[in-house]
Amino acid sequence: MPDPLGPPPTTLDILVRTGDAIGRATVAIAPTDVQGYKNVDDIPAIGYLDIGSVAVNLHPQPPVSTHPVIAAARTLAHADVDGDGRDDLLVVSAYRIIVMHNENNGAFADGQQLRTDVEIDQVLPGDIDDDGDIDLVVMGYPNYEAGGVTLDTYTNTAGTFGNRTTRTLPTDYWASAYHLLDVDADGDLDVQLGADVFLNDGTGRFAAPVRLPHGSASLILADIDGDSRPDRITTDREDDTPFLRVSLNNGFNAFESTQAYPIAHQAAVLAANDVDADGDLDVIYWENGYDAGGAPHRIGVLHNDGNGILNDPVTYGMIPGADALAVGDFDQDGDADVATVMPGSPFNIAIHRNDGAGHFADYYFVPLTPPGTPTEEDYLADVLIADLDGIAPLDLAGLYSNFAAVNETIVLLNPTPPD
Repeated sequence: MPDPLGPPPTTLDILVRTGDAIGRATVAIAPTDVQGYKNVDDIPAIGYLDIGSVAVNLHPQPPVSTHPVIAAARTLAHADVDGDGRDDLLVVSAYRIIVMHNENNGAFADGQQLRTDVEIDQVLPGDIDDDGDIDLVVMGYPNYEAGGVTLDTYTNTAGTFGNRTTRTLPTDYWASAYHLLDVDADGDLDVQLGADVFLNDGTGRFAAPVRLPHGSASLILADIDGDSRPDRITTDREDDTPFLRVSLNNGFNAFESTQAYPIAHQAAVLAANDVDADGDLDVIYWENGYDAGGAPHRIGVLHNDGNGILNDPVTYGMIPGADALAVGDFDQDGDADVATVMPGSPFNIAIHRNDGAGHFADYYFVPLTPPGTPTEEDYLADVLIADLDGIAPLDLAGLYSNFAAVNETIVLLNPTPPD
C-alpha cells in the first residue's frame, strides 16, 4: 500500500564524532545517498556516507568506554550473571564465552572464560533450572561430517558456569532463529530453535523436540490475542507474494486460526511490542527489499485491533539494511521506539522515534565507533541494546574490530537524542 507519509525525507538529524566530541548536525540527503556507501576522506567521523560539508553544533554525550577482548569475537549477549542487579556482558567467539562483569558506569571487568568443544553459533542466557540465577544454552554450528548439531546447557553456581549437559541433534534442527521463552505457559523457559521447540521439565532438562507447523527462519512467539498463551508470528511466501503469518495458540502444539497478512517485500526480522499504547501487542518487522532488486529498506508496523487481528501494514523509512531490530524507549518520552542495528555501516544505529501513536516518521542516527579515526578495515561485528546502568534511556554496546587488531567492546551509555 502507498506510504501515507508521502515521499522520503530530504534531511536527516544525525550524531557525528569530531575528535573526542559528539556533535549533532542536520544534513541534506538524496535517496541514492542512503543506498550505497562512499569513501569520504574529509569526513572520517561519518565514514562512508557522502553528505558534503556540514556545520556541527556540539551536543555533549556520555563517554564511550572501550575494553579490549579476545580476537575473532563474534557476538555479544547480556544478563546478570553474578546476581548483583546489573547486566553483565557475554563476549562470544568461535570456541569461547567470556563473562565481563558490570562494575557500573560503563566499566567492565574480565571474568570467567568458558571454552567449548564445538564452534558456537548462538548463546542464550536464562534461568533454565528455575533456581533464580542465569544459566546458558549454547547452540553450535552444524557439523555435516559428523551429521549433527550440538545443543549444550551450562548451569550457574555462584556466578560461575559449569555442569555442562549436551545433546546432538540432526543437522536439520539448525536454524537462524533462537529463543528462550515459556512456550507452554508452565512457568519455565523452553528452547525454540526455528520451528522446533524443546520443552523444559522445570529442572533444565529438555524433552524431545516438537516441530511447529509453518516453519520459518524468521519466527517469534508473542501473545497477540491477549489470552496469556504465546502465538506464532512467522514470515512466509507463496506465489512470489511475501506475507506475515499469525497462528493463534489454542493450547500447546495447537496453533490454529491462522491468518496471513500480505506485505510489500520480504520481512527479515520480527518483533512484538505495544507501540501504540492501547494494551495489546503490535507486530514490527524490517522489510529488506532484496526481493525487489534493491527496493528501499523500511520498518513495517501491523497494529493490533485488540482481538488478535492485525491491521494492514504501514511502512516507514528508507535507510540501509539492518541485521537486527530492537524496541524500547530511547528518547525518554514514554513510548516504544524502534532501533535498527546495522553492523558494518558508518552509522551503526538508526533510532526511529515513536510519535506516541505507533508511527515512526522521524529517525536519527547514532554512531558507535571507537576513539580515533575509523579506517576501511574497521567493522562492527555486533551491537547490543540493553539497560547496562539501570538509568533510562537504553544503552548501546558494540563489538568493534578491525582485521589487524584485537576486538574491543564499546559502551555508549544513555545516548542523548536530538531535540
